[in-house]
Amino acid sequence: MKYEMYDVAKRVLRERVRANIHLIPPIMLAAVEMNAETSQNADAHLGAVAMLLFPEELEDIVDLELIKTTQANSLVVYRKECVAAAVEVAMPAHNHYRWMSDHWTTVNWFKDSKGQHGRGNCNEGGNCFIGQTSGKIMMRFWWREYIYAAKAELEKWPCGSSVQRGEIFDKAIKDGSQCVKCAPGLEGQLRKFAALFASEVDKAVSSVQLVL
Repeated sequence: MKYEMYDVAKRVLRERVRANIHLIPPIMLAAVEMNAETSQNADAHLGAVAMLLFPEELEDIVDLELIKTTQANSLVVYRKECVAAAVEVAMPAHNHYRWMSDHWTTVNWFKDSKGQHGRGNCNEGGNCFIGQTSGKIMMRFWWREYIYAAKAELEKWPCGSSVQRGEIFDKAIKDGSQCVKCAPGLEGQLRKFAALFASEVDKAVSSVQLVL
């Protein structure tokens, strides 16, 4: 009976993994598939992927004897470090976006020599630093909200695609377009920015090592 229950539980877990595996950032999934401890062992691979998807179920996954407790804990740490690396891109220390070139200070949503953006959705959103540019740059409120929303998404799934599409990106376009100063060329500029943002997120996540 014990082994039958074990097989059923493992089968259920495998189906859950199959249904949700698309949620795992490709970089993190590749790390599992290339790891010597999980690449050649179907049970270990299942356990590792399950840990990335359902870290709160650590004890249940370990009880199925798919992976060891130490390996499960390492996967939890790996996931947390991936999230931290991605979030650091969205909200770097001291609001200094070193990964952005000085060019970005010239886009419409950062230019505001005489408070020309007005109020409402384009109200001042605080200061940041960009690239090697000296002095603070004023953020637009809608852009800051996009960054906050991106951070929240990255805390769930640290993947570059999280910042390029879906509701948070569409909302940024919509809100930014309500400002006559930000609106010209906004969609094209923001898509380029989001592509850069996404590539930096993926670069940061890929630098995290999975050690089992």
